[in-house]
Amino acid sequence: MTAAVVTPNRARDGLRRIRPASDLPALADLIEVAYRPELALTGSNLVERLRQYASMAAFLGFAGRLAPLLDGFVWFEDDLLVGNVTLNRDATISGGWTISNVAVLPEYRGRGIAGRLVDAALAQLDDAGARCVRLQVRTDNAAAVGLYRHRGFAVYETTQEMRLAHRDLCPSTPSRDRRIGPPRLGDPKRILRLAQQDQPVALRYLQPLHRTDLGLALWQRALHAAARGLGLDAPRALVARPSRSPVGYAYLAPVGGGTLGLRLHLANDQAQDIAAPLIQASLAGPAPGSWSQVVAEIPAEASAIRSALETLGFEPLRTLYGMIWEPPQPARRRGITR
Repeated sequence: MTAAVVTPNRARDGLRRIRPASDLPALADLIEVAYRPELALTGSNLVERLRQYASMAAFLGFAGRLAPLLDGFVWFEDDLLVGNVTLNRDATISGGWTISNVAVLPEYRGRGIAGRLVDAALAQLDDAGARCVRLQVRTDNAAAVGLYRHRGFAVYETTQEMRLAHRDLCPSTPSRDRRIGPPRLGDPKRILRLAQQDQPVALRYLQPLHRTDLGLALWQRALHAAARGLGLDAPRALVARPSRSPVGYAYLAPVGGGTLGLRLHLANDQAQDIAAPLIQASLAGPAPGSWSQVVAEIPAEASAIRSALETLGFEPLRTLYGMIWEPPQPARRRGITR
């Protein structure tokens, strides 16, 4: 695989690295057009954030500081920004990166621009010594899935996103379930084992789970309790314990834009019985009006959890492939225009 470098017909045409100082407004326009249905579906505020960055960079002169946050490549044709790929470090994996926002304006699709952008991104990360590169893509986006497979990406997990809008939350307060309560001091090791059973095999050696990944470190629990005491939105952790050992864990945390993210880990033989009460108890915690929707991401094969979510009003949002790319050995060096 090689990255194509196009000889520009005009001064700005072709492939180059993102320049936050000049590209942010056009990049926001591109993302808005290319991802309009997806942004509406997920309630993402990405475009608004990009426009805020653009305004702040223009008036406060700190565009250079945005470069690490907005690394990647853009494609220009007819002096217009028509394509983009964004690169970010993956904080959960040493040497890991993520690719996102692979977008091309509709009228410029079918010309291989997306492929050239991805090639450039992989070449850059290979040169930088990346250990692996991950991305998410909808399972029904056959063109994108094919593009990534052709470049060596492999599916390592399939997840189902489920969404509950605030207006659809049942207003009645559930009766207290004695099996469900906050984590105890001896719970983190057992909860880690529950989470590890849900972790894709491909990630177990790249991304070992730790207590902090699950919000279970003592300092996290103390900080969250203090925030709740002050009336602030804070993550909420609950454990299902029918007997002495935990068999389920729920972690509900703000993820921005009025959205709460719900993570669930349940013992396979207990999921059907305990999933619905655990989810319901989690939803009883947030202050009314402090959120607009809850999004739960679960393994696609977790039918008992999906059934419990649907019983409580959640609806399918998207089905996503998690895909991963690891650089060839030995690494191939490629020239990219700067």
